[in-house]
Amino acid sequence: MLEMCRLAEREGIEVRWWDFHPSVLGLYWHPLSLPPVIGLNNAIEHNTPLLRTVMAEELGHHFTSSGRGLYRTFCHYRQRLELSRIEYRALRWAAEHLM
Repeated sequence: MLEMCRLAEREGIEVRWWDFHPSVLGLYWHPLSLPPVIGLNNAIEHNTPLLRTVMAEELGHHFTSSGRGLYRTFCHYRQRLELSRIEYRALRWAAEHLM
């Protein structure tokens, strides 16, 4: 976990803890005019395996996407497919990094 925190720091990513809804474990957000942010749910702070997994996936979003894949209402199937691709790339990066 320390290695991932250092990586986030080197990349200029702010890591913040929030009281998210229980279904949201983490998020990655990169507004154009601000530094990127990884938000982690306070509920996973002491669950090291889950925390490592969520942190790795959110870092994966940093390295594989533009931060556009936040939760939103979808009108078209192709928008859902794009979100699936974004999540797949982030999860693949996380799996490769954690191995």
